[in-house]
Amino acid sequence: MRLAEYYNSLQRERFDVELRLQAEKQELNKVEEVIKTLYAARAPTLDEHDTKIKELRRQVYSEMRRLKSPNNDGLKLDLQAKIGEWEEAIQEREKYLTTINPVVAQYKASMKTLEGQVAQSELKLYTLCEKLNKARSKLE
Repeated sequence: MRLAEYYNSLQRERFDVELRLQAEKQELNKVEEVIKTLYAARAPTLDEHDTKIKELRRQVYSEMRRLKSPNNDGLKLDLQAKIGEWEEAIQEREKYLTTINPVVAQYKASMKTLEGQVAQSELKLYTLCEKLNKARSKLE
């Protein structure tokens, strides 16, 4: 009779572990979706920043070439303004990255924690299944 009680308790524990494992996997999926969404939202904004930076860099180099030509009065001021815009665009991009990257890093850390919990639950489930199989074979 004690073996049957032990077997039943193992079955209940296995059921609890399976429920917990299912919940952990759902939470892990949610975190993965949030990370994907953050990356998807980040990509267009980074592309916009990169495009603006490339265009300003192109304009600065163009102004520098024009500076070599005669009649370059006022071009130095234009060049300085373009360089200022370029630097500002680079700073805006860096500011954006420093804002979004910690958020992504936080979700990635949560994901790592959840992955560890899922692995522990799967190991516990495997161990319980082995115990159940042994107990079942003794009951038969």
